[in-house]
Amino acid sequence: ESQVWAHGMRTSCDGTVVLGAALGSPEFAQSHYESVAQQGRSLLQSISLMESTQCAFLLLKFCANSRIAHITCLSPPDHTVEATLLHDSMIEESMAKLLGVCRFTELARKQMRLRPFNGGLGLASMFDQRHHAFLSSSVV
Repeated sequence: ESQVWAHGMRTSCDGTVVLGAALGSPEFAQSHYESVAQQGRSLLQSISLMESTQCAFLLLKFCANSRIAHITCLSPPDHTVEATLLHDSMIEESMAKLLGVCRFTELARKQMRLRPFNGGLGLASMFDQRHHAFLSSSVV
């Protein structure tokens, strides 16, 4: 693997990463996107250590949860399945830690994913949105 420029583009035999978008085989793309999702783990650990639950929730919602949204726009949905599932599970774990619960029931999980307008927390599922995001970015 080589870095062509200081930022923005990496190449290897299996593919190339340009501004976060993996261009190459589906396996290369999936591997790259899973590593991007894994990189968010340290951010989520830092957020969970915050004293203010309100500040931690806002960072979780507006920073951490949308961290991989660009991936869902750049790559076909079947390339981002594992990465978005991993991301969603890490967000869910972090929210459970903030609330002091072990895990969510299925109903609580669904409510967490609803928009605040509909009585939820607004933590959108990247897995559920990946088809819509890719389609909308392809149409433009």
